[in-house]
Amino acid sequence: ICGKWFLITDARQTKTAQDLEGIAVSAGSACAAGARERSHVIRAMHVPEGADVRFSLGNENDETQIRQAVDALCRVMNG
Repeated sequence: ICGKWFLITDARQTKTAQDLEGIAVSAGSACAAGARERSHVIRAMHVPEGADVRFSLGNENDETQIRQAVDALCRVMNG
C-alpha cells in the first residue's frame, strides 16, 4: 500500500466530496485506524489537526483508477 498526503484544511469536507466522486479515502494513518488519538506518525509529520486524508493504493489498482482518483481530487481541491 502506498499512501500520499495532501495539505488540506478540512479532511471531513474532502472525504465527503471524494465519496460523492466515487473515490474511497480515509483520514489519519493506517497504523492508527480506529484509535481515538492521532497517530504519532501524523504528529511527527506536523500535519495540521483535521487536515489529513489518506489515499491507499494496492497492486490491484490500475492506471485508469489512479487517473480517476487524481482527476476527482483535482475537481475537489479546485472547488
